[in-house]
Amino acid sequence: MEAACLASIAIFAGVLATLYGLDWNKNRKQNRRLARNVEEEDHNTKEPLVEQLA
Repeated sequence: MEAACLASIAIFAGVLATLYGLDWNKNRKQNRRLARNVEEEDHNTKEPLVEQLA
């Protein structure tokens, strides 16, 4: 009985760790995409200023 309870707790902990890991990975990829978009926007906004000054 104790072994079954410990096994259930271990499985539950493993599932939680997996879900957390998947969510962390998804958020990391999304944040990297957002950072790239911000860099592209910064780059695009700087070009017209350079052209205006030239």
